[in-house]
Amino acid sequence: MAKVVTYTHPLGAGQLQAFAIDPKITESELIRMVTSKDGTSKFSLANLSQDIFYKAKVQSVEDLHFQVLDEPYQVPEKLRAYREALESKMTAEGKFNGPIAVVEGDIGISMKLRRGGYFDFLATKLEVVPANLAPDKYPAKATIEQLMKEYGIPNESRARYLGFAFLMLPQDGKEFQLVQRAKGMGVAADCIASSGSTPPFSEDFFSSGFNFSEFYADHIAQEMQEEFKMSDEDFRLGQGFLIDDKKTMPHIGWMIKTPLSTEAMAERILGNPESIKEHPVLYSILPSSIPEFLKRFDMWPSVSFLTDLFYQNKESSNPAYFF
Repeated sequence: MAKVVTYTHPLGAGQLQAFAIDPKITESELIRMVTSKDGTSKFSLANLSQDIFYKAKVQSVEDLHFQVLDEPYQVPEKLRAYREALESKMTAEGKFNGPIAVVEGDIGISMKLRRGGYFDFLATKLEVVPANLAPDKYPAKATIEQLMKEYGIPNESRARYLGFAFLMLPQDGKEFQLVQRAKGMGVAADCIASSGSTPPFSEDFFSSGFNFSEFYADHIAQEMQEEFKMSDEDFRLGQGFLIDDKKTMPHIGWMIKTPLSTEAMAERILGNPESIKEHPVLYSILPSSIPEFLKRFDMWPSVSFLTDLFYQNKESSNPAYFF
């Protein structure tokens, strides 16, 4: 019977534990994966704070309020030629334009949502070069970010959908968990980050009296089942940090506590395809080791911001505070 390949890496006064849930990852590969990342950190809260903003904290998903706008999201007119070329390419590759909830304006305890599609998000990612797909419509090598400045398109006009990040606290908060994101992910691919999800836009949002808190709580429960094989009894959903990342999208960092250890979680999902396609490796550190980890290991910017926010909270030494 296959066993989880593990590696323990020194981390100041603590240690970083890595657990490979993909059986194809050997011990030597796991060691190389971790050691090659040590010393890569570019963490600077001052730099991150230029683009990433902490907006609010909610005690539970029930504290959020939503208004759904009738008109669906549309890519700015001057970028639609690229959006059309992108859809043709993605459709030919068998990709699906999944529904996303685009945040209109700012993220907050009360926010407005529009119906959008995943291709809208891809067509307004700042780093993409439209001329690669529509060379007759856009200047060579110019990115969406550069074109938006040239065309006078505000950043809020991008398809900035609502995302979730899961700040996992195994062993009821004795551990802080991160993951190695899989290659090919739509957001935060092939890097250290948190697990997370993209809650879809539902046509049911337009129904009178629709229960958004139940919808999003059910979505999180489904993600916990798919990614970690955890039932409702295995975890507790806590507070949420509302974050606006101007470079990517607005999102909520949800605190999720489980009595399971990261090792036990890895054993549950060893070889599970749904888990592997999201994150082939789980990482565990002590909450007290967060500063050392941030100093040494590069992470997805929004998640490093969230991780530091969790640590800097005056009650972070008592994880029960978040639940």
